[in-house]
Amino acid sequence: MDVQITQQSSGGDLTLNTTDIAVVYGVENMPFLSMLGGGAFWANDLLLSNGQDWVFDAETEAILKETPLNSGGRIIIENAAKRDLAYLLTDVPGSTLSVSVSITNDNSASIYIVFNGREFNFLWNPTTAS
Repeated sequence: MDVQITQQSSGGDLTLNTTDIAVVYGVENMPFLSMLGGGAFWANDLLLSNGQDWVFDAETEAILKETPLNSGGRIIIENAAKRDLAYLLTDVPGSTLSVSVSITNDNSASIYIVFNGREFNFLWNPTTAS
């Protein structure tokens, strides 16, 4: 069980279910979490403390911060997101995954993900990103 993350206009946020925080019981948050954090992913120390040699090491966040939002940058961002999400296909047998990136204007991009029929839209705006 995990708290549910949803995309808001100002970035990701927790979801309220009436007066409580909504939860998820599967991999619903993984498309968002898998693309953020790089080698300093917030949960590496907590989740992988049993001596594993594997950690979450996302490329997408760093690529978004350093890549121009143009047609060439779109392909670079899309490929980074595909690499970050590829493990879902092996960790969740029988899964399907598609990723596409659109440059929505000079200052923002949209990463559209379909994972097992469920749609995710990650919005990136470098002028509001921290």
